[in-house]
Amino acid sequence: MTDPKHPIKKPEYPATPRRSPLAEAYTWVSRIMSCSLTMVLPGIAGRYLDAHFETSMWGISGWIIGPILGFYQLLTITKVSTRKQESQQSTKQELDK
Repeated sequence: MTDPKHPIKKPEYPATPRRSPLAEAYTWVSRIMSCSLTMVLPGIAGRYLDAHFETSMWGISGWIIGPILGFYQLLTITKVSTRKQESQQSTKQELDK
């Protein structure tokens, strides 16, 4: 039982633990690399298919679809990151009150 005059206070921990700047940098590098590969690999695969099947439509299709998918992925990543940052700021403001 706790004494009402001296309640035990729990220490306040952050909602998410703080990460080192190097860890954050590696996270963003991996995100950017995945977006870049998403943009480039469909074009390279399309060129391979064109050479293998002696056609001319797959390379062009890959170079059109790849950047569209890459930019979509980039927008999704930044949207999720922005929401996460906003929620952390709102949590911090609530704790400061």
